[in-house]
Amino acid sequence: DKSWMDKKRNTREYFEGVKKFVEFASLTACNGRIPCPCNRCVHGKLFLTKVVRDHLYSYGILTNYRPWVFHGESWLATTPTKGGSMFISNVVKLSYDVALFIQDDDDEDMD
Repeated sequence: DKSWMDKKRNTREYFEGVKKFVEFASLTACNGRIPCPCNRCVHGKLFLTKVVRDHLYSYGILTNYRPWVFHGESWLATTPTKGGSMFISNVVKLSYDVALFIQDDDDEDMD
């Protein structure tokens, strides 16, 4: 049930939903990091799950983010699939590697 995503952020339903989402998303974490689906990051950044949780509390979740394809759900199903989780895990790992590469490149430009 993803109805919590449409609730106001200060409601019990929203807080409980975020908690369950983070638990679910942590199954596909790469080095403890997942893409952040908050309204500010829009999946563009990888953070530790506790940071994502805090972002979701502070900024809210993208309400149209259904299914949770960047966190293990299949495009075709509303439940996680092993293949989907493996694919998403590989995409997250690749994204993480690219982010580290860009960060290293930026660090060299500063020298």
